[in-house]
Amino acid sequence: MPSDDLRPVSADVFSKREAILLAAAAGAVVATLTVLLSRMTLDDAYITFRYARHLAEGYGLGAWNRTGEHVEGYSSPLWMLLIAGAAWLGVDLRIASKVFGAAAALTVITVLIRRRADRPAVLAGIFLPLYLPFMLYTASGMEAVGFTCLAAAALCILSVAVLGTFLALRELGGRRHDDIPRAQNRVARRKTRRRAVLVRR
Repeated sequence: MPSDDLRPVSADVFSKREAILLAAAAGAVVATLTVLLSRMTLDDAYITFRYARHLAEGYGLGAWNRTGEHVEGYSSPLWMLLIAGAAWLGVDLRIASKVFGAAAALTVITVLIRRRADRPAVLAGIFLPLYLPFMLYTASGMEAVGFTCLAAAALCILSVAVLGTFLALRELGGRRHDDIPRAQNRVARRKTRRRAVLVRR
């Protein structure tokens, strides 16, 4: 049986309803600021756009020009492939990059707010949309927020795995701790039975 001293590590700071409302409010802020900053696109983003457009048009991966040598001049292959997929579907490259940026920002915020038992994470998710550099990169057409999204998701998965392992080991340790007196009692009973048999003999 598990030990009585095993209790949950922490309780949720925010209820599920509160977390949903906070995520919705943060999402509204992200959407609004992305639209307001939609005219701002960094120059480097157009490098990725050119490669993505040529890939969507069938000129191959790494085609800076429609003819000539293929060169990997983009900073993020995954981001370029996402935009190329949107271009292949007929979506404007600049709009696609901003939609992907907003989706990545919303994912980061959702990942943070879903950690309801972690007050700093929830507060970071609430105030992140108000952090101007984060929102500027969200609307910049670049892959910075997309990378942040992948990093946040990976860290969240890792922390859940580590916490699960810790709790499993703690529970296993508690069970072993409880089994010690039982094992000692079994050994003592066996010794008593042996002594009784010897006395009878």
